[in-house]
Amino acid sequence: MEWIVALFGGLGMGSLMTTVVNHFLAKKSGASARLYQEKREAYLGMTKALYDAEIEPGPKNEKMFGHYLNVTKIFGSPEVVSAAQGVIQSAPNSPDRANALSNFYNAMRKDLEKNI
Repeated sequence: MEWIVALFGGLGMGSLMTTVVNHFLAKKSGASARLYQEKREAYLGMTKALYDAEIEPGPKNEKMFGHYLNVTKIFGSPEVVSAAQGVIQSAPNSPDRANALSNFYNAMRKDLEKNI
């Protein structure tokens, strides 16, 4: 008779543990999805601001790029921040700018891929 009580008790504890583990896994997955979304928005904003600054140079567009760079410093990877600095330091329409842009886009792509 005692083994039946132990069996039911064990099943109850197993269900409870499964529920707790599932809760924490869902919470972690949600946090990961939010971080991915923040990075994605920062990276898209930075590329849009960079495009706008290339088409119409001026303080407004440069400040928008700076804003998204600051957001990237919070949510993004150091590699993306470093690549963005390389874009800033290169001259427009130069081979250095082409290389810097390639590094910039590759760094963003790699960072987003590891969060999928």
